[in-house]
Amino acid sequence: YAVTAVVRTDGLREARAVLAARFLDKDGNALEDTEARSTPLRTDGRWERVRVELPADDARAAFLQLELLLLQSELWRAGAPAGGARPIHGQDFEGAAYFDDVTVEQLPRVELWTDA
Repeated sequence: YAVTAVVRTDGLREARAVLAARFLDKDGNALEDTEARSTPLRTDGRWERVRVELPADDARAAFLQLELLLLQSELWRAGAPAGGARPIHGQDFEGAAYFDDVTVEQLPRVELWTDA
């Protein structure tokens, strides 16, 4: 599957918009290792298209869950630096993220083989 959206952010310094998708089993539980997230975006008023792809190879997958996120910096940045030091991240108390044209596509699957 491919999930796309058009994203615009306004008034952000630290926070970023993120598109996330994951598979759920028939009971609604998230399947580990199936989550895909877009690059964290700050667009400063411009519309930008994002895309995530999820391979549907887990037979337990029954549902697709989408999240349209606006995350503070401590949630979207990579792990803490070596040495155990914890950086201090600023936070945005004002700002916005807009998501439009969210689309889910089932990508074509092709299998080829020959007899010779």
